[in-house]
Amino acid sequence: MAPAIVLIPIALTVAAAAASAVGGYMQAQAQADSADYNAQVASNNATIEAQNAQLALAQSAADTQARRDQNRRIAGAMIAGGAKGGGNLTGSFLDVQKDSLIEGELGALNTRYAGIMQARGHSVAATNYQAQAGLARMEARSARRAGTVGLVTSAIQGASSSFSTYDRFASRGVQPSSPGGVPNF
Repeated sequence: MAPAIVLIPIALTVAAAAASAVGGYMQAQAQADSADYNAQVASNNATIEAQNAQLALAQSAADTQARRDQNRRIAGAMIAGGAKGGGNLTGSFLDVQKDSLIEGELGALNTRYAGIMQARGHSVAATNYQAQAGLARMEARSARRAGTVGLVTSAIQGASSSFSTYDRFASRGVQPSSPGGVPNF
């Protein structure tokens, strides 16, 4: 076998190893970029959910105050109506007014509680999104490390395979070098 023909399998082995190494590295980088993107999306969602929790609490406080204001207006209208009608503002009239105020306050407290629960749901969602972001960042770091390790591994395997091919030819007495002793790579 001629020396130039001996170099073809060695060169192909080196080229295949290089392509495999670079391809694996690029794929790992693409996975890392995707994980970074997912981390940013989850982080943005966490921020939005935290803002929604604050908005829910503020809205709940405003709704609760509006409910209490409405309760006071109703109580005032009841007293005015009773006084206008010449009724006695004692006894059963006061019991009805008291019951009305209690139910009104219970409604205000239920409004507040509903807002707190809504805010809690947003806070839990924000925490979950933060966890997703952390996981995605960890996946990105792992993909980058795997890409580097894969690149080095492929390069070592390619070098080993190339030397094996060279050794097979050399053991048969075929040397891939020019007449001056310089390899024909």
